[in-house]
Amino acid sequence: MSSEEEHSVVADHSKPKTKSKVHEHFTFNDKENMYKCSYCFKLFKKEKSSGTGNLLKHLRRLHSKKYAESKCEESIKGPIEAAFSKQAFSAEEYNRKLVEFILLTDQPFSIVEAESFFNLMKYGRSQPIPNRFANKKKIEEMFATEKQKIKELLKAAPGKVSIVVDCWTTRNGGSHKG
Repeated sequence: MSSEEEHSVVADHSKPKTKSKVHEHFTFNDKENMYKCSYCFKLFKKEKSSGTGNLLKHLRRLHSKKYAESKCEESIKGPIEAAFSKQAFSAEEYNRKLVEFILLTDQPFSIVEAESFFNLMKYGRSQPIPNRFANKKKIEEMFATEKQKIKELLKAAPGKVSIVVDCWTTRNGGSHKG
């Protein structure tokens, strides 16, 4: 088969009708009734009663990174669209989410002063970004609230409670939690 014929056949994605996302990684040659991997060009014969199992196994085993990327793109599309859809704005919720971001990603309070962070936040919303001192105050308030919840939880616990913390210091004096 000449390469010109092959390209014309490969470009025809209408046969067979595909429901699975796996087909995005393969081209189908109607004349030879074969699938060809878009990455390593391995051929797979299409049986009348077969599904996409072998194609999927091939992708997972030999092209796992590309398969994961396509699966990731598919899985995050919904949450991203939801995050950027129009929602009612609440300054309190905005501040809570900012403080949560700083805490959960171990960012310094001064992250709000970084130009790149400022530009990112301004792009998304036109609300003023609380400064580091306001964030510090919010974090202290959140800490007090969470501390009280933990105290109540420990009081309600039956029996004794053991708490273990793995903390250590590096040779140059940096502290770490394990």
